[in-house]
Amino acid sequence: MSLEKLGKPSLEDFINQVQNKEGYIIEAEKQDDGHYQVTTEDGYVFDVSIIGGTSTNDIIIEYIGQAGNLPPAIKVKNVTTNSAELEVIRI
Repeated sequence: MSLEKLGKPSLEDFINQVQNKEGYIIEAEKQDDGHYQVTTEDGYVFDVSIIGGTSTNDIIIEYIGQAGNLPPAIKVKNVTTNSAELEVIRI
């Protein structure tokens, strides 16, 4: 897939291109921190995020697992010198 015609695509441009034109993604859910969790037609789940650059944006796609059998996920909320506050995102 080529996103060159989109110029410097945003994460939303990428998700829309893949979801609407390519048909690979059947569900795309925007998370609180701005990344998307997407599910493919085969039931694979990925986290999709973006690193903005000056002339290009890098799209980062990380495999999470299969829908219905996702591993636990923990988010670090706050870290001090002697403690860490964690949030369980998925059990």
